[in-house]
Amino acid sequence: MLVFSFLLLVLPAYATFAVGKPCNKAKSDMEKLRCAEETADKFVARFLDTLDFAVPYREFFTVDRTLRNRNARAFRGGANTKVQRVNDRTLDQMYIAFMNVYYLSNLWGLSTKRVKDVDEQLYPPEIVFAMKSSPYFRNWISDAACCNEGEEDVKTRSEVLGLIKDAHRISSLFRKRIPPNSMSSSMYKENAKGILHDSSSPRIKYGEPNLGVSDSRAVFIVERDLFYFYIFEEAGRFKVFGLGIGN
Repeated sequence: MLVFSFLLLVLPAYATFAVGKPCNKAKSDMEKLRCAEETADKFVARFLDTLDFAVPYREFFTVDRTLRNRNARAFRGGANTKVQRVNDRTLDQMYIAFMNVYYLSNLWGLSTKRVKDVDEQLYPPEIVFAMKSSPYFRNWISDAACCNEGEEDVKTRSEVLGLIKDAHRISSLFRKRIPPNSMSSSMYKENAKGILHDSSSPRIKYGEPNLGVSDSRAVFIVERDLFYFYIFEEAGRFKVFGLGIGN
């Protein structure tokens, strides 16, 4: 379940990638873990460069349609995705739209407000209005955000399209408000200094059954503060197949 908590969210400038053996020649577990970290760093950098989750999603997500669909249906927060009859493209659009709101809202908060002061009253009025007007995002600025109470489940194609439309509107508003070079701002640096903590070390496990990956397959867990990546090797490349959100 999504709970907004700016106390745990930091977006460092991941633009310097690890160097070493090319990833298509990686053999050892440590070499492959480095390649997974490189993929995660590039994903974050592309998002920060474009402020559009769709770009790194297209470039770095698995092409396995079953896994993509499962991931889209399983994402936490904002909607209970029970709808069954919706095509692959629409599922992708729903997932991308939701994640844009999630990441942009947190980037805006870190670059414009002191972390200790963040609450719903500090959202710009037009964003507060847009969220309160949406049956799919209204709890993001309410005390009920822990439990989805008051938010509508997504069960029909029209409701999925409604969520996408609302998310696009809210994301557009956040993009207008995020300062240029936001991570270079004194506000961002002050927030980062106050909340920076040691992320868990990148690690390898086998399988991720909740996301449909069998125990025989190596899974690389890479945390980049706000971004929590599940990565595996696919056709000689390292691809994201899931993202954890919340705290």
